[in-house]
Amino acid sequence: MAAWCNERKAVPIPGALEFTRAAAAKGVAVFYVTNRDRALEQATRDNLAKYGFPLDPGRDTCDAWRTARNGRSSDKSSRRSAVAEHFAFLLLVATTSATSCGRTRHEGGAQGARRGESAMWGVK
Repeated sequence: MAAWCNERKAVPIPGALEFTRAAAAKGVAVFYVTNRDRALEQATRDNLAKYGFPLDPGRDTCDAWRTARNGRSSDKSSRRSAVAEHFAFLLLVATTSATSCGRTRHEGGAQGARRGESAMWGVK
């Protein structure tokens, strides 16, 4: 993962850039909470900036591990709590349901999480 992050070649998910820009234009503070190692934080910031994702120069809105209050943990709950001390969450976007529900491991990985929790999500 480190080599891939350092390439700074990740492309935005369709609609993500437009959505975050529109939110920022309305005064919404956009935060990026990742499980990437601190050593990859600058590469992550660079990649976000390359595409024009909103990054507030006066506030740390790109967080990789550093604000985890209970030691180094992939559980994002403490980092989300740090954001929630000053901001209300309007929307939480996660790559897996395990991440959005505050769990760090799920049997079968991300695919297992999607299968095991599909009843929690809406249908089209």
